[in-house]
This record gives sequence, C-alpha cells and structure tokens, in this order.
Amino acid sequence: MASIGAILSYLWVAQPIYEPQQMVYLLAQLAILTILFFFIYVIVKELVAHSVVETKHVQTVSSLSRSVEAKDYYTRGHSGRVAGIAVILAAHYGGLDRKTVYSSGLIHDVGKLTTPDYILIKNGPLTPKEQLEMRKHPLEGAKICRSLGISEELIDGVLYHHERWDGKGYPEGLIGENIPLLGRLLCVADCIDAMASNRSYRQALSFEHICSELELGKGTQFDPHIATLALTHWEEITQFILEERVKVVTSGEVSEVYAN
Repeated sequence: MASIGAILSYLWVAQPIYEPQQMVYLLAQLAILTILFFFIYVIVKELVAHSVVETKHVQTVSSLSRSVEAKDYYTRGHSGRVAGIAVILAAHYGGLDRKTVYSSGLIHDVGKLTTPDYILIKNGPLTPKEQLEMRKHPLEGAKICRSLGISEELIDGVLYHHERWDGKGYPEGLIGENIPLLGRLLCVADCIDAMASNRSYRQALSFEHICSELELGKGTQFDPHIATLALTHWEEITQFILEERVKVVTSGEVSEVYAN
C-alpha cells in the first residue's frame, strides 16, 4: 500500500495542475487498483497456504505408505522408486507438473494400509478371494487422501494406477484416454519397478525381459504412447534403477530387493 500512498502524494504535491474532475477520476482508478491489489494478495496468500498444507498432508500420507512397505522388505522403497520413474516419464511426455507426479507416486499405494498383513506378505500367488481384497486398495487409498484434504489431481494417481488401457483394470474398468493421465503414467512406472524388483514369489526380471513386457503391453495394459516413451528413454530409466540399487546396498538395508 506504500506505493499507492506515494502515487497520491505525487498527484497532490508534484502535479497540482490537475483539474478537480481529473483528480476525482484518478482517485477512483486508484481505489479500484487498491481493491484489486488486496484481492490478489488474499488469493495468493490462500494459494500458498493451501500448497503448504497439502505438502504436509502428502508427507503424512507418504509416511503411511512407507509403513505399509516396511511390512514386506521386498517392497521397501517401492513408492519412492515409482515416483522417480514417473518423473522421468513425465519430463519426456511434457505438460505435466513434476511435483504433482512425484507426490502422487509417493502416495499411490497408501490404500494398502487397509489390506490384511497376511495378504501383503504372502509368500506365493494370491487366491481369487485374496486378489479381490488386494484390489480394494486404490479405492481405500482415495478415501484416505480425501479425508486429509489431498487434491483430486494427486488422487488420480492413487485411484487409477491399476486401470488398463484395454479396460480390463480396476477399480472402475476405464478404457483408453478415459483413464486420467496421471493414472496411466503411474501404471507404467509401477509395473517397471515391480518387474525390476525381487518379490517373495519370484526373482526380478532382467531389463531385456522388462522391455519385452512393455512392448507386449502396449495398447493392452499400457497407454501405448507412455510405454513407447519408457522404451525410448529406457537407458535413463535403467540408470535411475541402478543408482537406487547402489543406495540400497550402501545403506545395508534390503539388499535383496533387486537382482544381482
């Protein structure tokens, strides 16, 4: 507001040649500008406050996700790796906010908090009944996020990362571009990390095998454009995965998450 006062002083003292009608007009314009500045200030303040609050909520949900991963050492660090791979894909896709992509990747599996432990850590394939229970986690994750005020934009990744391009995914069976973009992106990133990591029931797949699965899944499981991006920039993705392996080994934790 100091700048408005300076303008007023300038008009009254430095420029006394203005006619009264001109002064009334100018003062009216200044009043309008003052009101606009005030509203802009309030809006920006609210946006910043909302961003700070949501960041804290994302951190909370991310902590909850890590608590899920801690139950099974094969999945520890999974959400962070999915987030990293998703950011690489988003950078080459274009038009996506990387912070949004990364945050959604961090919290995409939070719904597994409601999944029974015996299913999460089962050493072998799930039964049909157990699969149905596991498939509830995207919906449960969306509920958790909404209860904390997480934006719907971030929730898209939580809710839709198990949808398939051909409509055979879950929880809603959406087809093609009806699946929100963030869901399609995290679907590819999630599957890459899952295939590149050991599980209690199988060893990690080789990079060559993962490439074959991505190629095979184009237009069926995966958005063909995003799968093509992953294959085109495969060296960058594998470099990220290799760096994550080094971190795991260096930390002395979960050394069996990845294949040797």
